[in-house]
Amino acid sequence: MDKKERLAVIDVGSNSVKLFVAEKAHQKISTLFERTEITRLSEGLTKNGVLQNVPMERNIFMVETMIHQAKALEVEGVIIVGTMALRIAQNREVFIDRLAKKTGFTLSVLSGEEEGELAFLGALSGLFGFSPLQEVTLFDIGGGSTEFVRGKGREVLDKCSIALGSVPLTERYLQISPVSDELLQRTRSIIKEQLEQVPPVFKLGPLLGIGGTITTLASVHLELEAYSGNRVHGMTLTKRDVNEQILQYASRTIADRCKIKGLSPGRADIILAGACIADEILGLANEESFVVSDRGLRHGVAIHYFEESSGRDEPLLLP
Repeated sequence: MDKKERLAVIDVGSNSVKLFVAEKAHQKISTLFERTEITRLSEGLTKNGVLQNVPMERNIFMVETMIHQAKALEVEGVIIVGTMALRIAQNREVFIDRLAKKTGFTLSVLSGEEEGELAFLGALSGLFGFSPLQEVTLFDIGGGSTEFVRGKGREVLDKCSIALGSVPLTERYLQISPVSDELLQRTRSIIKEQLEQVPPVFKLGPLLGIGGTITTLASVHLELEAYSGNRVHGMTLTKRDVNEQILQYASRTIADRCKIKGLSPGRADIILAGACIADEILGLANEESFVVSDRGLRHGVAIHYFEESSGRDEPLLLP
């Protein structure tokens, strides 16, 4: 008899902390609870490459809160992973040690390649628009980096991570709002230059977008009063959709952006940078649209863990 097992995955990103609680039973994985909070770990990181005390404490508090939530759901295990901000921070061990002392759990910092591979696994779960024989390019615009993965079915063919994220881009170029046409074009040019380092294999469609920037663009497009992953997952956004939002964000102050339906106030300052990256990626691949996935790294970590622990060859489903 297939024993039920519950797991919590906490993804500590550059801009947010995400909790995913899942249960495995009968060769299927089901979602029990999800939560995302904007915590901005990378705030001030670009100044000297060091994590600042206030953002560190803010993130440790949130992780501790999420662990309590997970334990209330009777999970058997908790996995905590970190991404770009912790990959590049000179004092990342300080954060990891403080977190361990506060919570009793050790955070694992993923390489860009590991992050991309697990994000690809999670992002494709529950999507039925892609053939298992079809190659697809996934892109994940994070707070501190952008990941690219080229894959087919469950097979990762290639992966790439570049230090292009919405938080440092905003801190360096887009802190004044509204944003002038000149500054907007300059920011786009900088993004385009940084994307030149992406190998040709990732400049091919079809495209699959994941992460907070992408799901926010989808939520704003749908004018959602309350975010719904089910409505966002699998929808298509066009280049025209993205450009309309870029103009909308650039023409408003941060305070006015907070009034836009579907936009979380915690993302109001960085959404313009993220939208510009998304648009330049579309241009890079010469594509007019991309598919949105509400899933990503945390889901991939859970799927990987359950498959490894089950000791079976057949893949587990996360509908």
